[in-house]
Amino acid sequence: MRKNKVKVRSIQLLICIILSLSTIVFAENNTDDYNTIFKLDEEQSSIKEGVVDILIDSTIKLVFTKNISNGEEMIEINKSCITMVDENKIPIDIEISIKDSNNPENTEDANNIYLKPLNPLEKGKKYTLIISEDLQTNEEYLEKQLPISLNFTTELEEEPPIQEENIIDKKTLIQKLKEALKLKYNIKLEEIEKNKILIIITNKDETIENKYIYIGTMEEVKEIIKKLEAEINKPVEPEDLENPGNKPNPKPDPSPKPDEELGGYPDSDYEDQDPDSDHKDEGYEDEKIDKDVQEEHKNEKPKDDNEYEFNNNFGVALILCVFIGISMYMIYFS
Repeated sequence: MRKNKVKVRSIQLLICIILSLSTIVFAENNTDDYNTIFKLDEEQSSIKEGVVDILIDSTIKLVFTKNISNGEEMIEINKSCITMVDENKIPIDIEISIKDSNNPENTEDANNIYLKPLNPLEKGKKYTLIISEDLQTNEEYLEKQLPISLNFTTELEEEPPIQEENIIDKKTLIQKLKEALKLKYNIKLEEIEKNKILIIITNKDETIENKYIYIGTMEEVKEIIKKLEAEINKPVEPEDLENPGNKPNPKPDPSPKPDEELGGYPDSDYEDQDPDSDHKDEGYEDEKIDKDVQEEHKNEKPKDDNEYEFNNNFGVALILCVFIGISMYMIYFS
């Protein structure tokens, strides 16, 4: 019985030792970077690789795992290890501040470097912060993770709010889109809200930009653009050489010429005739007679074929009625 109790207590002691060792190992792992590695602590710094929306005039804080501010000599060396360039590799003037850790008031900033651009950075631009491998510390370490480059992007430039007067109706929308398509301008559509479309029109060089708002659906605006493109790109038919401009041919004037009203010949026909000839009026008389005959025939009413057909059908029907009547009479009195 006593042996069993000893075994139980031994197992309990063993478990306590294992748990204690695990706690110690875990604590050592958490502080391993600060004890053995000299590097930039991006989690504690105000900037890290790929960050965006950095203010153009903000102060950047860099936190390292070791003391980098032990004395004025070290501070001057470490200041020369920090540089900044823009996306074209042009150096940016910056102000660097490192507080001497030998001063008891600065012990909390012993691992920190503060820097700020002398002039505000440009909005929406990419910059690179470079930390040289020559950065020094007065503390021991097993590994040094330097140099390091941090790429970041400044805050985007705020677009001016769209004024309500930029809201256009459908008629104005069609007019603006038609002009843009004819000039081959760029047209961009954005749905800023439900049934609220932003139309951005820019010229080829993108030096001129106009924005409009249309209250409607994206499908409606796209359909308008599609129809306007079809209308503008419609092939033009070649002009008729005999009828330039494809204008309709003029209708012939039904009114007779002055010579025709008189029933005679044109003036050119009279020139060949002898003025003293007795036959100079024969042509006029013959034509007048022909016209009178034509007028008489016009006034005659043509006989209608339907009239003959009606008379024949009526006769046949009458004969049938008589035949049927006689047959019924004979049957009734027989």
